Amino acid sequence: MFGQLVDTANAPIFGIDADGLVNEWNYKTAEITGFTKEDAFTKPLITTFIKESLRANVQSAMNNALKGVETANYELEFQTKSGSSRYLLVNATTRRDPDGAIVGVVGVAQDVTNDRNHSLELQLIQSQLASQEAKVETERNMTAYFAHELRNPLHAIDMALTVFPVLENTDAIELVSHSLELSAMTFSERTHMCSWC
Repeated sequence: MFGQLVDTANAPIFGIDADGLVNEWNYKTAEITGFTKEDAFTKPLITTFIKESLRANVQSAMNNALKGVETANYELEFQTKSGSSRYLLVNATTRRDPDGAIVGVVGVAQDVTNDRNHSLELQLIQSQLASQEAKVETERNMTAYFAHELRNPLHAIDMALTVFPVLENTDAIELVSHSLELSAMTFSERTHMCSWC
């Protein structure tokens, strides 16, 4: 009865013996990893199914459970038969025989792969949004800078036309033309200086 409950549970449940070899592998674990119970039984759990980067941490949790020190909510990354990863949040519980001797470890897990993937997608979106906001702010600052640089020479031209209204039209045109040339040179130089923006 207990074995059937473990096999049909809606959570991944797997176990190892005192030597670290798989001796429990329910249907849900087979479903998410792609490895059948027959594929998994008597194989070393850590080196066969756990991603290399997490093997030391998982080994430590299993060793502790084999000493009677249980570990709750540690993350492990299963390598599936197809080569992809499944992320599980695991409680490692010491397994004892009827006399109370420690004979292995049972892991009861929650598959958090989708949650983790959504979290990574959200982080990527937030990073892209922050980058876009920085770009918009830079463009806003550049626009304000160039608008200021254009206003100054135009203001000077306007003042020149106001101060010298008595000049003949040709003199006024030459003065405005000369002011515009100077403004264009100044603007061009400053634009060149800011080309890194």
